[in-house]
Amino acid sequence: MKDNVISYLYGMLLLACFASCADQWPKSRESTSIVDDSKLVDVSLSLGVTEMQTTLQTRSETEDTPAERMINDIWVFQYGQDGNLLITPRYYDIDDVDPGEGGAEVEVLLRTDVANTTVYVVANIGRDDWATVENAGTLEQLRNLTLPDPRIIVGEDALGVKEEGTETQTTGESMNLDIPMEGNASNVTFTDGTVNIQLTRMYAKVIITVGAIPETIELTDVNAMDIPYYCRVSTLEDENLNDAAVYPTGREYWNSRAFKPGNKNENDQYAGQIVIYIPENLQGCSDNNEANPEQKTKKGDHAFGIQLTAFYVDIFTGDHDEGSRRTYSWYPGGNNYNDYNIRRNYIYQVQLNIYTDTYEQDTPSSNCFVVKPGQLLSFLPYYRVETGSGYDFTDYLNAYGTDDDKKINASTIMTENVAIIWQTKDAIGDNSDGNLVWIDPAPAGSDLTPEEKGQQEFHRKIYVRAGQRGNALIAAFNNQGEILWSWHIWVTENEPGNVSSAILYTTYAWNEDGIKTNIRVPGYDVMPCNLGALRYEPDGKDVTGTYGMLYQWGRKDPFPPAYSGDAGTDYTDARTGIHYGNDNQTAVEKTIGTDESKLFHSRQGMEITKETLPDPIGFTVKNPTVFMCGTKNAQMGESAVENLSNYQNNGDWTWRHDEGLWGGLKPDPENMKYYTTNNRVHIYDNYGEQKTIFDPCPSGWRVPPGDIWLGFTSTGENPRTYEEINTDSQKNIFGEEGMYMFMTDWKQGPVSFFPAQGTRVADGGVMRVGRCGNYHNATTDDNFRVNILHIHNSAGLFHIFETSFPMYYVKSMAGPIRCVRDHK
Repeated sequence: MKDNVISYLYGMLLLACFASCADQWPKSRESTSIVDDSKLVDVSLSLGVTEMQTTLQTRSETEDTPAERMINDIWVFQYGQDGNLLITPRYYDIDDVDPGEGGAEVEVLLRTDVANTTVYVVANIGRDDWATVENAGTLEQLRNLTLPDPRIIVGEDALGVKEEGTETQTTGESMNLDIPMEGNASNVTFTDGTVNIQLTRMYAKVIITVGAIPETIELTDVNAMDIPYYCRVSTLEDENLNDAAVYPTGREYWNSRAFKPGNKNENDQYAGQIVIYIPENLQGCSDNNEANPEQKTKKGDHAFGIQLTAFYVDIFTGDHDEGSRRTYSWYPGGNNYNDYNIRRNYIYQVQLNIYTDTYEQDTPSSNCFVVKPGQLLSFLPYYRVETGSGYDFTDYLNAYGTDDDKKINASTIMTENVAIIWQTKDAIGDNSDGNLVWIDPAPAGSDLTPEEKGQQEFHRKIYVRAGQRGNALIAAFNNQGEILWSWHIWVTENEPGNVSSAILYTTYAWNEDGIKTNIRVPGYDVMPCNLGALRYEPDGKDVTGTYGMLYQWGRKDPFPPAYSGDAGTDYTDARTGIHYGNDNQTAVEKTIGTDESKLFHSRQGMEITKETLPDPIGFTVKNPTVFMCGTKNAQMGESAVENLSNYQNNGDWTWRHDEGLWGGLKPDPENMKYYTTNNRVHIYDNYGEQKTIFDPCPSGWRVPPGDIWLGFTSTGENPRTYEEINTDSQKNIFGEEGMYMFMTDWKQGPVSFFPAQGTRVADGGVMRVGRCGNYHNATTDDNFRVNILHIHNSAGLFHIFETSFPMYYVKSMAGPIRCVRDHK
């Protein structure tokens, strides 16, 4: 834990112990149950819910709310003394019952002719197809049965209102939380006529509040991390809490959720609190001494954590230095120093105070920065932390090496060190004097050791003073005048780069047997707009503000989008609008052709061979505005780009066919989960764990995996009818220009707008603006086909996986990107 953060873990509720908690699980065995439903009679169950009580540490009493006690449905099981199921499991929809202090009576069907049975109740599952004789045939099987959708439950966010994208309705007593619960009564003889069962919540409650914050610190996100998407009926807890419980492996079993912190009040405090309910996360204890609570840092890979993201604010100038983003983390548990266990039916109250704006950690840079108009950006150009696919940033910029060609120039003329390559009008402004984009001086002094010189070089910051809303590309040069690296500056008054701006998204589960359309699971939360867009939604019927930048697959640098054009139109200012150079006055020129006198021009595919271009990736780093044609020639026209025989390198812009540029893995049917759909697509589990240095998304975001958009149709595959598309037809008033897509459920819930903004196809030309939206993903299928989402307001052309048109699915096509959070 960082020294400049003092956090208080206020306390936990004691988990009530019942007979079911003390039962010894029988050894695993096949179910031998033969159920008999011929002797069922009506029996009254009296259901209560264990109160959550705080310890003396909290100094205040936290009572259960009606929403936390509410029971909406129950599954009922009955087992004999041998642990075998006696009756068919039954689901009862009992509609918002609050047991309160006196309990709630529910009539169910049980067998009363068998003595000493165990009656088990599991509440708030919300599915009437969850339990069967086969999967709950023994008491052991039931206790190991997992919840079908153990998602995070959100109570109150920092503003005390409903969080968008959740199923909760309001805060307070009327909120519908549906917290899963379980409980049982053993040795039941039915002599009393009523069976009393006390239910225990299967989730923990976490209350997050932000305490003292310096006036120079502004929070952007409160992020709850490493939340299991896994919960079984019986707790994973055993007598030894020192060891971590065993969880399934794979990123699909872990979640996170980011929240907006709200605004400071008149006392410079963030009012309100965030309340979430999460499955137990038992990560054991470390050896840290009780005397060193500041040393409680993350244990293992999946300790539950709360992270505040913030940036520094100059209270005299009002500058929000977007490059000074910092994070403050805390890992709650059973104590403040070494316990990382989040136990079911406990309350964890966490308050985080920041007492100083001193922050001694460097902030890594990324390929894209989101900056508000007029604000200052500063970043360390040499500092990158991405490791995906094995790419090494020091191959391009290296502060410590002996190769001066990999160091940023140290000229007294600032624009020979860093400058604007292109910008929309006033996105940054006139930088002729190097006063809007600049870099710290290079290290000086003959007495510096190589290590000291490298350290000073590493800490040279680049500064950018943003202008008006728009987009720009800046670059750093070496002493030869070559571009070493370039950065996209996205100037917008919106906050799409804050992870708390993400739109919740759920999709379908899938495996080798198919797409499970009856099982929605958390997907990667989605950025609210295309990368580089200036609006989240259309302005009336004008959708062009939602257009993002265009990217060739695997490249980090953007091409400005076109706003008109269809069948192989030339790439010119008439289509894209005018873009300006470093002085904000001189228009940079564009062409579909190969005229190198124009900043934006094309290199034809026949000149991208091992012999003519040994390092195509390095070439694109040094030439970020050159379009790399996948066709043999530039400007071949629509009929040519529809014919595979006109492509070079299988339509790739690099003969190397590198499938890891955006963090994907090479498809491997021998060692990788995959499924072949009926439209010849192979869905591979080939999304890498790490972001790469070529990913164009801002920090905290990534290019999405290829299987992400399954939830956009009823089948998870390409639709046969318009009704199979998960779109909001009532809001789609734009013809073919874009579609509102439902993000969390079928035909209901939050939506996000996906414009059909067109592409630059493989010959460099503009295609289908206002008709097609071809969204890039990070992964590929066999034969180097990119997993493209083809947005089109028509059933015949809306494709979850584009396979019909090579001009859309080859790597050299430049399309928009909808970034996702860099972890679930």
